[in-house]
Amino acid sequence: GPEVVEPFQIAISVPKRRVHRAVRRNRIKRKIREAYRLNKHRWNGKFTEPTAAMLVYLDGNERPQDELERKICYLFERFLEEQGKREK
Repeated sequence: GPEVVEPFQIAISVPKRRVHRAVRRNRIKRKIREAYRLNKHRWNGKFTEPTAAMLVYLDGNERPQDELERKICYLFERFLEEQGKREK
């Protein structure tokens, strides 16, 4: 697979089937990237090995920035909990 340099990498997908207009799809991706960027310090030291994740936006509606941030934080906390359980 591709070389992972960062301890954690994220790919974002907003399916055309859910959000038809490219302008809206791109805006949603921008908002998600920003939500990730503002909060990544919370998880940066917590990944024991290089990890890549694919985030697929399945909501047909656009959400406010603060809501996206909350949901992304929740998602990563859950993801890290699962990682912790798997390593034991």
